[in-house]
Amino acid sequence: EAIARTEALVPQAGDDRKAYSLMLTALSHLRAMQGDFATARDLYGNARAILEELGWKMMAALTSIDSGVVELLAGDPVAGRAKGQGARRPGRRCRRDPHGHDPRGRNP
Repeated sequence: EAIARTEALVPQAGDDRKAYSLMLTALSHLRAMQGDFATARDLYGNARAILEELGWKMMAALTSIDSGVVELLAGDPVAGRAKGQGARRPGRRCRRDPHGHDPRGRNP
């Protein structure tokens, strides 16, 4: 039921690709909970690609947390941990989001 409800929300994102990508990450968790790991991986991969394309590098990096959860649900704790830790690394390289905000709290 959660998958159907989330999929029903997708058209409401319209042209908001950021909202669309966040819905994809939610769906990736739900699909993984159903055991559909291939689809879950595709969903979080697409979400990350969209966020990177939009220039939201920090949010794209945070999708590694979503991918980590999917891998844990898939029964691969080593991959889950490795992917989950990926959110830490890009933050060191990502200075500002597209709106000029520094994720470390420094002034623009």
